Amino acid sequence: MKKAVNLFLISSLLFLSCNAIKKITSKKEAVSDNTSVHTPTEPVSKVYRAATARVWDITHTRVALSFNWKEKTANGKEWIILHPYCYEVDTLELDADGMNIDSVALVSNNVYKAVPYTHDSDVLKIRFGKMYHASDSVQLFIKYTAMPYATANRGSAAITESRGLYFINTDYHIPGKPAQIWTQGETEANSHWMPTIDEPNERFTVQVELTVPDSFKTLSNGAMVKSTKNNNMRTDIWRMDKPIQPYVVMFAIG
Repeated sequence: MKKAVNLFLISSLLFLSCNAIKKITSKKEAVSDNTSVHTPTEPVSKVYRAATARVWDITHTRVALSFNWKEKTANGKEWIILHPYCYEVDTLELDADGMNIDSVALVSNNVYKAVPYTHDSDVLKIRFGKMYHASDSVQLFIKYTAMPYATANRGSAAITESRGLYFINTDYHIPGKPAQIWTQGETEANSHWMPTIDEPNERFTVQVELTVPDSFKTLSNGAMVKSTKNNNMRTDIWRMDKPIQPYVVMFAIG
């Protein structure tokens, strides 16, 4: 009797083991077949897409803007705090696309000292005349006029326009259509309205000051920390205390 029971148990275990092996084998075959169906047929790109080399690091940007609604331009004042990223350096290049640069100055203890610069269509190059180290903090002041419609549009298939700053019916040419001004900075378009290092691997805190007619609303990054009226105009100050990329900086007026 015991032998019969033992033989039955052994037979049952062998049967269950064979079934388990068959199931595992069938799953492996299914996975194998499924993988073969989704094998990529396109060759893998061998292009090395390196991040932009960092020479300077901006830690804070304060930008104050007022607007010429009919001309579709913006009058800008900007204060930038930055330092060399690693190696000592005596020049700085900022992206400043489609702008008139009125002046550039170093700021120290509220004293503004003009520094030499050159500006072509999209790069503002500043020569300090001395070497700065990574431990140094430099504050710059730039006065400029942003003219986003004065240069050729250089969009892409994904983002068809790259003006950075857009004026919508600000000449009131279309009756009944609301006037608006807003930005779209991705991925390197905000340098049309603020000189900056316009690269996705840059980050800084930011304060945006917008002077608009009092009947308009404004929106920008962070929180509105102050709003001041002057006759029919109003200046709203928005502050973002977390470091963000240049293309993330935004404002909207409407």
